[in-house]
Amino acid sequence: MKYIIIVLSIFALLSVTGGCADISDAIKDVLECTACDDDIDDMYDKYGAPEEINTYDSGSYHSYTYWYWCDGFSYTFTWSGCLCDDISLYTFSPICY
Repeated sequence: MKYIIIVLSIFALLSVTGGCADISDAIKDVLECTACDDDIDDMYDKYGAPEEINTYDSGSYHSYTYWYWCDGFSYTFTWSGCLCDDISLYTFSPICY
């Protein structure tokens, strides 16, 4: 669903700017730019929803930390642009509220 919205947004933007020749390149870039999405989806499939999520975004740099407090671990995914740069695991003694 999010890809459909992104593709439609690109069509709207390109129609305003008159960039019809660039439509296929723009769509290709959007569809290939998934950064850490597949890894995050795999984490959700394996562990379920985290208890807390911390996000940091600055320009093209993004860092998302998913905390599983009661299980005693967190995953941090960092990327810039379309590349998943790093996935780190931090373990600790479980903390349940």
